[in-house]
Amino acid sequence: MPQNQPPKKGRGCLKIFLIVALILIVLPILLIGGFIYVGLYGLMQSDEDILKNYQPPPHIAEIAERTTMTTKAKGAFYRGDPEFISGESFRKECLESGELAGGCKKGKVGKGLFGLPTQTIKIYLLQIDDPRFRDNRFGTGAHEMLHVAYSRLGTKEKEKVNVLIDQEIANRQNDESITARVEAMKRMKKNYYDELHAFFGTDYADLAVELDEYYQRYFTDRRKLVAISTTSGFNIRVRKLDQLKVQLTALEPRLRSLESQVKAGDESKIPEFNSLVGQYNSRVAETNRVYSEIKEFYQYIDPAYQPPASR
Repeated sequence: MPQNQPPKKGRGCLKIFLIVALILIVLPILLIGGFIYVGLYGLMQSDEDILKNYQPPPHIAEIAERTTMTTKAKGAFYRGDPEFISGESFRKECLESGELAGGCKKGKVGKGLFGLPTQTIKIYLLQIDDPRFRDNRFGTGAHEMLHVAYSRLGTKEKEKVNVLIDQEIANRQNDESITARVEAMKRMKKNYYDELHAFFGTDYADLAVELDEYYQRYFTDRRKLVAISTTSGFNIRVRKLDQLKVQLTALEPRLRSLESQVKAGDESKIPEFNSLVGQYNSRVAETNRVYSEIKEFYQYIDPAYQPPASR
């Protein structure tokens, strides 16, 4: 009778080899296909798709409505899935560059693994419940949305917008807040066009006509946004500090002159001198109070924050 033959090892090894080879070939294809799908899906989603599929939490929708965002702007804003975070989480996500801000945009439209297109955008906003500074979220939210919007501009369109921004910078050479931002961005080796694209859009009502018209794609009433942003608890204190500085600077030469006259024996100047001393001291006290409140705001961002010695 014929005896059972043991299975041939070569055939079993061949099956194992084929299975392994199939895995090694198919798995990378599936992974690459997945990356392509995820990357292209993020890039190709229209603003309408974003608005249809994304359900913003009430506090996020409030920012979009209060700042008069258009459909296009909401598409950019919600694309970043805005999230309020506080404490160590915010510092970890948003303070990498050392820049103190109430929000940040992480990620970008670009190329990822194998040079494939990707879109990994996330917006973080600082959670502040202090009623003095809670309204900071509106201007900050619009600011971060404009960062996303800038990253989505095509090359030619971005070049055109950059020219408009350069023209606006040239028109505002005496504006220290603009020159300081440009210098800060250069020191951090960041794109100052991106920063000023967001800054001009939220903080300046009186822009050149062409740049102002450009922002109409993002806001139905940008002047309302500017009013909200510039009168926020933080910005209004910064402006107050600037006003007090101007007032103190104007009082100083008059005080020195009156002091010299009093010391020279002109007693008729004493009442006026005492009055000006009172005004000066009052403004110094107000400066210290406002300065302290601005420090408190920054310490919500970074508890270790210490202001410059001089002010």
